[in-house]
Order: sequence, then C-alpha cells, then structure tokens
Amino acid sequence: TQVVLRQAWLENIKPVLVINKIDRLIVELKLTSLEAYTHLQKILEQINAVTGTLFASKVLEERAEKVKEEVDRDKDLGGGQVYDWSTGLEEADDSHLYFSPEQGNVVFASAIDGWGFSIQDFAYIYSQRMGIRIELLLKTLWGDFYINTKTKRIMKGAQAKEKKPLFVQLVLDNIWSLYDAVVIRRDRLKVEKVVTSLGIKVMTRDLRHSDPKILLYGICSQWLPVSSAVLSMVCEKLPSPLEVSAERVEKLMSIGTHRFDSLPKKTQELKTAFLQCSSGTNAPVIIFVSKMFAVDTKALPQNRQR
Repeated sequence: TQVVLRQAWLENIKPVLVINKIDRLIVELKLTSLEAYTHLQKILEQINAVTGTLFASKVLEERAEKVKEEVDRDKDLGGGQVYDWSTGLEEADDSHLYFSPEQGNVVFASAIDGWGFSIQDFAYIYSQRMGIRIELLLKTLWGDFYINTKTKRIMKGAQAKEKKPLFVQLVLDNIWSLYDAVVIRRDRLKVEKVVTSLGIKVMTRDLRHSDPKILLYGICSQWLPVSSAVLSMVCEKLPSPLEVSAERVEKLMSIGTHRFDSLPKKTQELKTAFLQCSSGTNAPVIIFVSKMFAVDTKALPQNRQR
C-alpha cells in the first residue's frame, strides 16, 4: 500500500481507497462488529499517515528550495536580508489529500463475496427508511456518533458513553448478521427473512447449494454490488479523463528511457486522440498495459492439451 501511494504521489495521480477482504474479519478472525470498526479506523489512520508524510516532505523540499533561492539572491545583493525559516507546513492545506469515508473516497468491500459500499449508499438507505436528512447521515455515519433512542437524535460521544457508533449499529451489524445466518449458522428461515426484507430475488439453486458462499454471493451482489460502489466513487471523486494534461499523456506514451519525440510518427499522432478521449466510431482504441506477468508457454491457450 505504501509503495502504491508513493507511486501515485510521484505521478500526481489522485487516488481513491478500497478496503477489501472484510469478510476475513468475520469468518477467519471472528472479530465482533465493534472490534472490526476499531480495526478499520486504525487502517485508515495508518494509510493517511503515509499520505501526510509524503505531503510534509514535498512542502519541506519546496521550502528548502525557496530559502536557498533567497540566500543566493541575498549574496548577489550584498547581504543584510532577514530570512523566514518557517517550514511552511503551518500554512499548507492538506485536508483534500486524505481518505475519509464521509468525503466519499473510501469503499469497504469483500470482492470475493460480491459486496462493497461507501457511506453514501447507507446514508441513502437510512434517509428513506428513518426519515433522517441524508446530509446529516453523511456527516455522522463514520465517527464517534450514536443514536439516542429516547430523543431519536444523533449525538456525539459514543465512545465515552459506551454506545455503539452509528457505523457499527446501522452498517456493520447488518453485514455481520447476514454472514451469521448464511455462512456460520446456515439458518434457512433467517436467510429467507433477510432476502424478503432486502427485496431481492435469489435463485432456488443458490438457496439449495451446499456451499453457503454461493448463496452469500447471490444475496450480496444484488444488495450491495461492489462494481457499482467502486464505479460510483471513480465517477464522483476522480478527475475526468478529458482533464488530463498533454505532459501526462506524453509521459504515459513514453516507455522507460524513450522520449516522446523519439517515438514513431504514427505513435506521436495518437496524442491528439488520447487528449480528445473520444468514443466515436472513427476514433482509435488505445490500450495501456500497466502490468505484465510471466506465464509458462504450456499455459498459453494455443499450447494447452485438449
């Protein structure tokens, strides 16, 4: 994760975060929903700490260059200048760089079981079900907030009052109970109730399948499809491909030590199509290979034994 974050930072790519394999917290580590919430909080803190370090080093480098320029200029002018030795970190705004569920740039997922969601998905569900304003839920679904059942108000200070945080009560508890019914206890009656309450249809063969993971995938992929959650986050939080700079296009098209102007003429002409990002029938299809794997020749389709 650190390597990928550093690479994204160096290439000036805006990242979004998918925290995957949450099913393992339930089935393998057997954490409670509250323990899992604490674990997820720590993961977010650690990832944001890496981002903070990268940002701080960038600010300090820029500040050091500025001070050096001031010193060199003062030497040329004959001295007598007063230098500002502050780091520049105090004034720099880094709030937009961090991963935060309430900002919508984090998805929680179990890709193997077909589910994934952002805070926005549950905020929409509960605003309709409970009549709470969606703006309020977006601010309180992640963090130290709880529902006061007597006053029916969302309050701060869940940890101090030993209350379940909203994220645990309204989100994780539902997922935990689903796994409990389908995978752990295999309670068919409870599964039927869950399916009915979610308003989804599961195929009969999935309900009768000996592997509970098949049934779980059939429910989750309809209830909280991971593909929808990730695609929505990409569309809402990442910049449009039409905003890509010409310099970045040239960098993507240049492999290794090859400079853009050393590429074949026909390849250089693709830059225009790259910038236009057109889906027209006459526009060329451009494929960017980001990773290659070594495969044994025997495993290639044409070499497999029938």
